[in-house]
Amino acid sequence: MTVPNRKITDKQLIEAYAELKSIYKVAAQYGMCFQSIQERLIRLNIPRNTNHFSEQDKQILRDEYKNYSSLGNLNLLAIRLNRTKNFLCRQAKYLGLTDRRIKRPYSKEGIGIRMKEMHAKNGHPRGMLGKKHSADALKKMSKASTKNYKLMSERAKSDRSMRMLKTKVVNGNYTVPSREGASWKVGWREFGGKKYYYRSRWEANYGRYLEFLKSKGQIKEWEHEPEVFWFEKIMRGCRSYLPDFRVTENNGSIVYHEVKGWMDSKSKTKINRMRIYHPKVKLIVIDSKAYRALSSQVNTLVPDWE
Repeated sequence: MTVPNRKITDKQLIEAYAELKSIYKVAAQYGMCFQSIQERLIRLNIPRNTNHFSEQDKQILRDEYKNYSSLGNLNLLAIRLNRTKNFLCRQAKYLGLTDRRIKRPYSKEGIGIRMKEMHAKNGHPRGMLGKKHSADALKKMSKASTKNYKLMSERAKSDRSMRMLKTKVVNGNYTVPSREGASWKVGWREFGGKKYYYRSRWEANYGRYLEFLKSKGQIKEWEHEPEVFWFEKIMRGCRSYLPDFRVTENNGSIVYHEVKGWMDSKSKTKINRMRIYHPKVKLIVIDSKAYRALSSQVNTLVPDWE
């Protein structure tokens, strides 16, 4: 039977732990938190039972982690394995079970529902429901934010920037801006049943060329800008690379194609870092010379060549 908020003497704690052999069970019995019990045992120099995370435990985690995580119930799996939720998350990471890109709608929806219920019952905690910040308040918030940013270390700024970029990828709004002042024909094109936003006429024509190869059975599939490659150790400058096309060959191998009519310093840096950080990725760069040679050969064969 659980007795909430009941104080426990050191003697009772020692006796309970000796009998139950579990911090969790002692905490549950006396209505206390796990951390509080653990800290007192350390302070009393009581040897704690260390339960090795066995191969059987790891297999349970492999089998059940995805289901419990998708429902937001990792705490239940933690209780089942007599561990903390944080411990299970660390083990899942070591076992390669975690994926930060997976969206967890239950979290956002659950928080939204609970917040609305709380506001309906108790009102907004600061009386701001339905209100907006004044221009003066926004200016003060901006000033404070700028001040805090300046106090951040270079590593913290770098980590924040990387998180923002990866969030854009997850949300599907990561884009590479067109070069300022360029006269290229940017815009949407649709062919082969696919509609993509191309940043140049050359890029769009190369997509048509890949569709032509697919129709002739020379490649299995092609995609436009489907994958971002990250340079995790880079703190500033070019920290990611989004190749123009991912091509699946008939043998199943993956090759990335980049149409690069103008090789500026930033493009050179990105391609060089791809060689360093992703050496196993095969990248083919179609420069201006290669594109013009291709155009002269296929412009009359590929439909709607611009």
